[in-house]
Amino acid sequence: PKDDEIKFVAANYVAQTRGEHDINVAFSNADYSVLAWKTTTNETHMAMEDVQVLQNNEIQGGGTYYWPNDYGLDFAAVSPHGDERIDLVRTGGNTTIKFTFDGSSSKQTDNTTNLMFADKAYYKYDYSTGGEQPVALKFRHVLAKLKAVVKQAAPDMAVTGVTGYEIKVNSLKMVNIKSEGSLTIDLDETNVGKTDKTWEDATTPTTTDTWTIINTQTSILSADYEYNTDFYVMPQVIGDATKLVFDYDVVTTFDGGGTSTK
Repeated sequence: PKDDEIKFVAANYVAQTRGEHDINVAFSNADYSVLAWKTTTNETHMAMEDVQVLQNNEIQGGGTYYWPNDYGLDFAAVSPHGDERIDLVRTGGNTTIKFTFDGSSSKQTDNTTNLMFADKAYYKYDYSTGGEQPVALKFRHVLAKLKAVVKQAAPDMAVTGVTGYEIKVNSLKMVNIKSEGSLTIDLDETNVGKTDKTWEDATTPTTTDTWTIINTQTSILSADYEYNTDFYVMPQVIGDATKLVFDYDVVTTFDGGGTSTK
């Protein structure tokens, strides 16, 4: 029956690592892939690729699938759809998801995409009751989100003869961000509430990443500057090698209108 089509709702959930999260915020990526197997087996029931998320978490695309009437389904979902850093494997009736940054340029050029996976979900449809029974996909973040805000603070004490200051940011970047490592998720485990899922650094890393936040002169005078794109990185310890490189001018305006730039 048409009423027995498999449907989904998706939302952000408690963070798996320390990526920012809010359980009251709707699913934030553009799309995801969701697969289902006959429970405890490797028999594929559905592979819904490139599920587009619309308003109110409705879905569109990826094909149409219906509930089986004699067995339950194990669901697994990852986001975004088709990202080469995500490898989903079903073996022995269990699902494993591996996220990998390997230093190759193709996997490091997109620093604005958040990687996510949903908790294991098991559903068996009750045909006797009918009606819709959407599968709830609770997605966890596996990357850390960075955002830059630059602001100017007035001096504690005003300097005689000075009417104001302007900061001109010429460039701002973060260098030596680790960009090689992996994270393996076993969906057969109970991931709810767990905080010990950590990324493993590559044994012999060869590359690091640079995040260029500002590359044109930007005036920070009366309003804060906020970089308008979220930047996602492999969660990592920030050591001495990782630095924030900040190039700026200070323009001082004096009584009478004269200025000095340092």
